[in-house]
Amino acid sequence: MSYEIITLPAYRTVGLKWEGTFSEIVPNLKNVIQQVEDHANEIEDKVNPTVQLGLSYHVIENGFAHYAVYFK
Repeated sequence: MSYEIITLPAYRTVGLKWEGTFSEIVPNLKNVIQQVEDHANEIEDKVNPTVQLGLSYHVIENGFAHYAVYFK
């Protein structure tokens, strides 16, 4: 599988956010990622229906916020 990083002027995503500590990752984060995948068919006009993105930001001490999303 190959990847390409591109710069877009703007984009929209649809998905769920999870925020927690590193010790809370299992099984909480996996459940959020699975929920987004399970409901992917409800999201109309996805740019690439087979690719779910995971964006993580270290915004809390000993943890992070994670967004499981699809481009729309």
